[in-house]
Amino acid sequence: MTRSPRAAGSGAELVWYFAFGANMNERVLVERRRIHPVSAERAILLDHRFAFDAPGLPFRERAFANVRAKAGSVVPGVLYRITASELRRLDRMEGKGVTYLRVSSPVRRDDGETVTAWHYRARWPRPGQPPSRRYLGLLLEAAERWQLPEQHRLRLRVARGDLVP
Repeated sequence: MTRSPRAAGSGAELVWYFAFGANMNERVLVERRRIHPVSAERAILLDHRFAFDAPGLPFRERAFANVRAKAGSVVPGVLYRITASELRRLDRMEGKGVTYLRVSSPVRRDDGETVTAWHYRARWPRPGQPPSRRYLGLLLEAAERWQLPEQHRLRLRVARGDLVP
C-alpha cells in the first residue's frame, strides 16, 4: 500500500489499527470509507478467535466478522497505520459504543515485533447467523490479496459455500 500524502509528513498522530473483516479489503477501507493508511501489512491478533457472530443488518447482512478473547488462539488480518482522526471516523462508521466496542490488543507483525493495536469487537455477539456471500467475497478477496494463512482462506471458502467441509 502506498503512503497517503495527507498523513505522510503531516505531523498527525498515527495509531495501529487491526482489521479482520471487510476493512481488510482496500475497496472497502480506502474507496468506500476514505481511510488512507500510511502503511499496511499482514499480521495476527493474539489471544483471540475469529467468529461470524457480530449482528448484521436486517434483510441485508445477517452477520459480520467478530473476534472473541481466547488464550492461545490467533486471528489473521491486516495491520494498518492510520491517523487518530481516521480512527475516530472509523468509530462512527463502526457504531462504536453501540454496535461495536473499540479495544486494544497485542498484534504480532510478520517480522515478529508485537505492537498494541486498536480493533473492534461486537458489543452483543449473536451466534448462529451466517454471513452473506457478498460479505464473504470481500473477506476472501482480501485474504487472498494479503496471503493470509490457507486455513483461514479455506474457512472463508467453506462459509461461502464454495467447498464442502
